[in-house]
Formats: sequence, structure tokens, C-alpha cells
Amino acid sequence: MWKHGAYEGQTKEFTTIDDLIEDLMAKQARLSALLDRVMDVREAITLVSLHSQNAARLGKLMLNKKALQKDAEDPFQEALASVLDELEEELGLSLE
Repeated sequence: MWKHGAYEGQTKEFTTIDDLIEDLMAKQARLSALLDRVMDVREAITLVSLHSQNAARLGKLMLNKKALQKDAEDPFQEALASVLDELEEELGLSLE
């Protein structure tokens, strides 16, 4: 189907967002290598299109990963909030 073989290889099972990012980064590297040696203009156009679509997907996945990590509570932030709450109660102040 595809002459360039950018998506050839074994299908991988994805269990985490990191797995998907890793796979797409490997595909991006293969696409870049193929673009370096492509001679046919039509194939180059197809590869550039795939390369840009893949880059956009990678960017979105990385932003989603970052957002998910921000949603997870940081133990340090939880401890700090707890200490501030205790100080507010003891001192009768608002420290926010």
C-alpha cells in the first residue's frame, strides 16, 4: 500500500500515553530519514503531509500528558497546603 514503508513494522499495544508518544516519535524519525532520500515529488508531498500530521499529533499528546500530570496532586503541594491550613487555624489569619 505505502511505498515508503514509514508505518511498516509490528503493531504495538499501547497501555500508556508514553507508549503512544514513543511510537509516534519513532515513526517521525523514520519519516524524517525517508524525506532525506526521497526522489519522487509525489512521494515527497505524501511524506511531508504525514510528517506534519504526525508532528501535530505528537504535540497534542505531549500537551495532554502535561495537563494530566498537572491534574495529579503533587505530594509537596499537599503537605504545604496542610501546613498553611494549620497555621491559618492557629494564628487566625488568612495566608492565601
